Amino acid sequence: MSKNYRWLWVTVALVSGGWLLISLLGVLLMGVLPLIPSMGMTSADTLVFLGIFLVNSGLSLTLLAASWRAVRQHPARVLFPHWGWLILLVLLTLGLLILGGVAHDALATTLWFAPIQMAVIVLPALGLLLMLIWLSGKDHAVTGREVALTLSGGALSTLIALPVEVVGLVASIFVVAISAMLFPGGQEEIMRLVTEVELWQELPAGAVSMEMLAPWLGSPVVLAVLALTIAVVTPIIEEVAKTLVISVLSWRNRPSPVQGFLWGALCGLGFAMVEGIGNGGMGIGEALPWMSGIGSRVLATAMHALVSGLIGLGWSLFWQRRYWALPVSHLAAILFHGLWNFSVVIMLGGAGPMMVGALPTLAGTLLMLTGLALLGSLALLAPVLLLGLPLLLRMNTAAKTPLGDPTSQ
Repeated sequence: MSKNYRWLWVTVALVSGGWLLISLLGVLLMGVLPLIPSMGMTSADTLVFLGIFLVNSGLSLTLLAASWRAVRQHPARVLFPHWGWLILLVLLTLGLLILGGVAHDALATTLWFAPIQMAVIVLPALGLLLMLIWLSGKDHAVTGREVALTLSGGALSTLIALPVEVVGLVASIFVVAISAMLFPGGQEEIMRLVTEVELWQELPAGAVSMEMLAPWLGSPVVLAVLALTIAVVTPIIEEVAKTLVISVLSWRNRPSPVQGFLWGALCGLGFAMVEGIGNGGMGIGEALPWMSGIGSRVLATAMHALVSGLIGLGWSLFWQRRYWALPVSHLAAILFHGLWNFSVVIMLGGAGPMMVGALPTLAGTLLMLTGLALLGSLALLAPVLLLGLPLLLRMNTAAKTPLGDPTSQ
């Protein structure tokens, strides 16, 4: 190992050590801050933040261990685990999901629910990781260091994506508001929404309920903001941020197409672990919504892994001087992610009246069914492509390998 390369791993070790300390401090704070009334933290907020700090603690510890082995010049170990680990992950996930559902009323108000919430999000992601490694084959297997770097890079990209997405939300509100004023009744609709927000600001913290927010989904202005933010801005930001670590990792180690896809998919899994805990927290409080939310997060995890895998494949082809592949892979990832999010916006727009107990309109029902059909199609397609592409890439690589090539032995 060159001296410069070793110092790079020293830097990674220091960063991961600091990340671990911050995460552990966050775990401790989540045991104290809810006791301070002025903080205004609900039990759901506490469980979400505690789960996020717990998963960050695990990822940072894994990266610290991998980087420390590199600093000490230990060889990187190829990761190709036994299939029995997948059975264990499935059994643990099902057991914890059943426990969380059956004892939801008793556990959801305690800090003990946070590890359960974290586990049912993280364990399916690790199961997908194992299947991707097996489908990629031993000739394209990743090392433990590569797994630690890509998972951590995907998780840490949330720190980049979240603040930029907030800026994107503000920009979307501005663009939609200006555009709405060009249409009849647009200015009146904006003034109505502004007046309601001003009234909400006078209410106590936490007094704004779903019943108050649901009617907003009938506003074309609100739906336009959601569509622009969630279906356009968010996919662009996340798909650029999630795979930044591959641009650094592939600079020194040129991955094969199979490895590039695998690296990207692992970045997506790391991102989905953190995002899934935050989004999965919305169902805390009732057992059935929580369990159904966890199920939807498994499919969303597959989607994130797939689109990031496409970008990882683009990076592999880019280093083979197929420069067109990188922008094309980004575009494909953004379109798939954007359609996924757009289907959710359509469903929300159609389901708005039902959220406040009103009868759905014909237009609302058609919108909801359209969004459900689109999301269902993408949800079925995502895991099929995620697990099928590495196998196809592996078969294609084997077909191009000459029989006399030592690497084919």
